[in-house]
Amino acid sequence: MLSQPEPGRSEEDARALSELLAKGGLTPVHMRTDDLGGLFARLADVEGVSVVQEPTDQFWGVRDGALHDPAGNFPRIEQA
Repeated sequence: MLSQPEPGRSEEDARALSELLAKGGLTPVHMRTDDLGGLFARLADVEGVSVVQEPTDQFWGVRDGALHDPAGNFPRIEQA
């Protein structure tokens, strides 16, 4: 678990990671869909969900976007 000290990770680093996770400051969730544009269109209307990054063609060859959900997570979703 990222928030636990272990060899190579100090207690201070583990604490910082834990705080980022609690705030939704890390992106631990990546998902794929066959219809990225359609999914974002539907999710944009869901109460408590905000679009952080519209679906975008990334320079490394992936088309993806990011959301902020009511639980504070920032999932990234990519086109399959």
